[in-house]
Amino acid sequence: MFSGPENTVEISGKRFILFQKMPNRMKSHLLWENFPFRTLVSEHILEKMPQHVHDDFYELVFVRDGKGYHQLEEEVYPIRAGNLFLIHPGVRHSYVNSKITIYNILFEPSFLNYFQQDMSGFPNYQLLFRTGGDLPARSRMLSVEPDSFPRMTALLDDIVSEEAKREQGSMTAILGDFLHLFLLICRHARPEESVENPHYAYRLSSLMAQLEERYAESWSLERMASQVRMSVSNFRLRFRELSGISPMEHLLRLRLDNASKLLRMEKITLSEIAFLCGFADSNYFSRQFKRKFGVSPRVFRKKWIGGENLGKRIGKL
Repeated sequence: MFSGPENTVEISGKRFILFQKMPNRMKSHLLWENFPFRTLVSEHILEKMPQHVHDDFYELVFVRDGKGYHQLEEEVYPIRAGNLFLIHPGVRHSYVNSKITIYNILFEPSFLNYFQQDMSGFPNYQLLFRTGGDLPARSRMLSVEPDSFPRMTALLDDIVSEEAKREQGSMTAILGDFLHLFLLICRHARPEESVENPHYAYRLSSLMAQLEERYAESWSLERMASQVRMSVSNFRLRFRELSGISPMEHLLRLRLDNASKLLRMEKITLSEIAFLCGFADSNYFSRQFKRKFGVSPRVFRKKWIGGENLGKRIGKL
């Protein structure tokens, strides 16, 4: 069975409402307009639940108590207290043969703007948000260090309590608690150890985190492969499994995305921007930029500074 909405669970001396069914749109979960975030407490005692999809939000799952199995698309793998994993929008999932209590941390992709710039340099951020492709879901699951488990659950309990109170300052308290929680996740969680997970996923995520900070350096396939202790051919294969694209394509995207941010600054020339983002040839930079954003760097800057919204044509920066 799956606990109904009239049921509650006691956590740390407080009682929280258990939810029966999770709507697939973030709008149904909102407590405040323009604050696309919600944390629910769910108890699953069941043999199997129907698979479902979240249309427009992430679900970060933190297992507080118990053990069971999680099914992501066709893959089924064991989960236990202290595990956490991220379910992306549009991905089917369910729980099988489980007796667990979990926190469901829901947020829209736009919520990443609060922490993406500072947190993307952590391997765990890369593993959760930037990996996918053919990588097994279990390789993207993290386990919280035992010493940090009480701190994380205390923050989550406080978030749920603030959501229940919904008083002045609650949104600020929730945002602060969540940012603290996610920092702890980045610093004090590690990939779940198993025979099936040889940790190459974590080594590659560490490289991706390094590229976030050092994209302007001269990176060859040989240098990247050496960094993660792999042959070039195996590195190419594993990186594509992890991210869905080639290593050099990933690096190019990082350079172009950062160039788009520098173009908003009037005092830096196009040649300087190309150099600062790792492009030795400014003409090559311009061609690649136009291929990605649909306009040349010069036109992009002119429209940005002029206040013109390029909208869907250039996508989210």
